[in-house]
Amino acid sequence: MPDRTALVLGCGAMGAATARLVIEDTRFKNVVVADRDLQRAEALAETLGSPVTALELDCRQEDRVTRSLGGMSVVLNTTGPFSRDTLSLMRTVVEAGVPYADINDDVETLQSVFDSEYLDSLAKHRGVGVLPGLGANPGQTNVLAGHMASRMDIVEEVRFFMVNDAIYHNEAVWRHRLALFSKPALLFDRGRWT
Repeated sequence: MPDRTALVLGCGAMGAATARLVIEDTRFKNVVVADRDLQRAEALAETLGSPVTALELDCRQEDRVTRSLGGMSVVLNTTGPFSRDTLSLMRTVVEAGVPYADINDDVETLQSVFDSEYLDSLAKHRGVGVLPGLGANPGQTNVLAGHMASRMDIVEEVRFFMVNDAIYHNEAVWRHRLALFSKPALLFDRGRWT
């Protein structure tokens, strides 16, 4: 069995769900859950049990992030807001030669990631994958809509509705979600934004 370790950044609802998925994956021997609030990370690690350990880590502190990457097989970023310091965090992780994925759903940030020739060449040089935007919006939702539309003769309109029973304790989350659904959608097609 491989001796892989996943570093999950962020111990909120999405970080907890991500950590649970990694625990179920037999390819990973260890999971480290990291948050800038150590008590939050420890509480999640205790809830999930072995093989999960907690780490205090502020993603905005590049030197601490770099030190935390030793022995990591992948970084799964669930922190937010993604409009803040995402590119520098990605660069730090990729420079260390560690694959990176996130649930980034900030369109402008995703656009800057896809437009970054430096990040692209760095990832290729280090031989690591970078998978941003794995969240439900705008990631999977618009991909699914595009796939469904490609199977139809004519598509006049696509509408998205957000229905969930999640309880958000932070008004910023609702503001962010509503902003995502109120703007015209961007499409990255054949290497260009349209």
